[in-house]
Amino acid sequence: MNTIPFPNKRAAPKLDNQAKLDLALVNLLAALDEQKKAVTLWRASLAKLKVEVSQIENSYQAFNENLSVMQTCLDTIRETSSKTLKVLEESGF
Repeated sequence: MNTIPFPNKRAAPKLDNQAKLDLALVNLLAALDEQKKAVTLWRASLAKLKVEVSQIENSYQAFNENLSVMQTCLDTIRETSSKTLKVLEESGF
């Protein structure tokens, strides 16, 4: 049976304390850059959400105003039909 040999693992180079600190700082700065990008995207999403919510609010207000107008129309129709019915009943129709 033929086997494929695994490559030899290379030992990680020994780092002195300053090199470890430098590497940690590089990794920290990279992480901070990623966080800045994420916060920027988050803020953009919030701004878009604010616009969407504002549009929904405007639509709701317009709908509510239309309902008020419709209520007024229905009240007028109800009042007119009531008067008409009363007149018809009084005239014996």
